[in-house]
Amino acid sequence: MIKLKIKKCKPSGRAKGFESKKNPETHSDYIQRFGMCKSCLAEWLFETTEGVKLLNKYKLKSSKNIEKEQKDFNKQQKEDIKTHGDLLKELQTDQRWGFNRLIRLIDTNDNHGCISCNHGWDGEFTQQKHAGHYWSVGGHNNLRFNANNVYLQCVHCNKYAHANIIGYNSGLKEVFGEDYFNIVQELKQHPALNLTKSDIRDLKIKVRELIKRAEKFEPLSRDYINEYLGIYKKL
Repeated sequence: MIKLKIKKCKPSGRAKGFESKKNPETHSDYIQRFGMCKSCLAEWLFETTEGVKLLNKYKLKSSKNIEKEQKDFNKQQKEDIKTHGDLLKELQTDQRWGFNRLIRLIDTNDNHGCISCNHGWDGEFTQQKHAGHYWSVGGHNNLRFNANNVYLQCVHCNKYAHANIIGYNSGLKEVFGEDYFNIVQELKQHPALNLTKSDIRDLKIKVRELIKRAEKFEPLSRDYINEYLGIYKKL
């Protein structure tokens, strides 16, 4: 074992010039910080302006670390008590990182109007952009996150006209073609997803990554999105 060498206590650095009230012959010890022994360091920290200032700085830093740890703990607790349904809803509708926002972004980037009425976005009932499901989530939960099943819609068509399905059919054919429309009709053949909580959390990470890319105007096709998420096989 290496034996520490005892050095004479001699204040240095921020404590330079500090003179202890103790007898010089009694306070030589293993040096701690600023060239001082343990007892002199404590005296400097608690009894000098500079020392108290440094001590308060350490206290504030420690307090912030404790506060951060508590916030992280509370955040994890909130995450742990979320139900399967909570996680699904969050993955779909979160305003910042939800799947619906991803759809709104890619269609906006491609300058698409509402898939059902093709109106612009400056009307009284068309200013708010929605992500409208062709096959409803309530009846076809297995297609909730299928990019080929969700398109940009105005609030009027999606919310008040119950998806305006007649206009939806026409829009799909006009924008994507008859063959693509037929593919959308076959989407309901997809089996149930049976996602676990872990699966949903993994999807949240993937959707978040795709949103970041879409925000930089990177072209993202619907087939690519489905492939990237890895939960839908191409029909």
